Amino acid sequence: MIYGFSTIITSLISVFLIPVYTKIFLPEDYGIINLINVTLTVLYIIVVFGLDNSTALWYWKKDTEEERRKTFSAWVIFQLSFAILLSSTLILFSSFFSEKITGSRNNYLLIIITASYFPLWSFQKVVNMWFRLKRKAWHAVFFALFITVSTVSFSITYVVFFKLGLKGAFYAQLTSSVLAFIIGVFLLRSIFSFRFFSFQRLGEMILYSYPLVPAAVCSWILTSASSYFIKDLKNTSEVGLYQIGVNIASLTNIIVSAFLQAWSPFALSIHKESNHKEIYGNVFTLYSVLGSIVVCGIFIFSHEVLKIFTTPKYFQAYWVAGIFSVNILIAGIYQITSIGCNLSGTNAPYSVAVIIGSLIAVILYYLLIPSFGKEGAAIATTLANAFIAWFLASKAQKLYPIPYDFKSFIFLVALMVTISTMANVITAEMYGWESYLLKIFFFLCYLLLIGLYYLKFKKVSFLLYKEKLLKQALRH
Repeated sequence: MIYGFSTIITSLISVFLIPVYTKIFLPEDYGIINLINVTLTVLYIIVVFGLDNSTALWYWKKDTEEERRKTFSAWVIFQLSFAILLSSTLILFSSFFSEKITGSRNNYLLIIITASYFPLWSFQKVVNMWFRLKRKAWHAVFFALFITVSTVSFSITYVVFFKLGLKGAFYAQLTSSVLAFIIGVFLLRSIFSFRFFSFQRLGEMILYSYPLVPAAVCSWILTSASSYFIKDLKNTSEVGLYQIGVNIASLTNIIVSAFLQAWSPFALSIHKESNHKEIYGNVFTLYSVLGSIVVCGIFIFSHEVLKIFTTPKYFQAYWVAGIFSVNILIAGIYQITSIGCNLSGTNAPYSVAVIIGSLIAVILYYLLIPSFGKEGAAIATTLANAFIAWFLASKAQKLYPIPYDFKSFIFLVALMVTISTMANVITAEMYGWESYLLKIFFFLCYLLLIGLYYLKFKKVSFLLYKEKLLKQALRH
């Protein structure tokens, strides 16, 4: 709940930037912001090099504080050194990268600003990981909250009051990253140090984590690279509309991200308890029900949310918001089921699943984007993630069987997509209260059907099973 509170607050604060940016920036401008941020994300994946996973694993494997400091020192020093190297390269060849990323050399200053705060920005992950491993949830909340509030505040200051345009958006990231870095170093000053640095520890961690890097890059292809394909196959304006839809869908991430942040370390910490499989199965069911309800609400009311937060030139992004919210729900599933692979000591199924899934996504991008544009990109990403969820779940269950209720999840998603699509299609030409009331009706129908499914259908199945057992007992 604490992580959920953090995610809700930071997400809601971030949402304030949507009406600010959509009022000032054209979809083309929003597309440029997205393309640079997408590039920043893949650079971050390369810099981290999967060592966040190694750090979590080595933290629980080592019992002494000194050994844990060795782990964090190895990660921090490696990551900052690598980040500085990449940043220097971006600055030296800023015009080249500007043309490749945004399609114009005129945006080279945006690349330089981004490269300047990249090492500082990447350090935020280290601080967050430390708080999570130490179970200091409120510390993580306040740190994330500070970053979000400062970024939003500086964004409004630079973009609205100083009228710096696109540069203002990136200057805001630079300023907040500097402040967060200073605070992070102060908080963790006793945790990592050059005197704790160990090449042996770093080598062990890299040996474990390097197979995760290709999978992480492929995961980036699934979540972010679609913007490049939309730019090449359509235009930058379509990228901006796509990103607005993704941002609205990220409201779903308030639930999913909060859960996953708390779940990963918690799931690993209870794996030796006798009833851990039962807990995993129950949490999966809870995630399925609550997640599908949230996604159904976002999907059905995406047009109305866009009307609240954006201007008319962005309203056509509502289908992307609905489709991508389904994608977020499905992506969360395979992050949950992969716990079986982790407990078996192998990352191979995850790597294979994500690599194949990314290839499927790329193929679907080329097939769907030319005809369906941004909606085609969202559908491609969702279908690719659905394959990964299926593949990874089937492999994980063979390695480490856990009683997940997959049939109910599939039923809930299929029902939710059907009802949400019907609601949007039927109300497409409607306006005013008539449209709102009909959408509320569809949403309530979904809630009613979920209630019937779990309270009635499940109960009937259980009673039939008990009757079967009774007949067998009487026969004997």
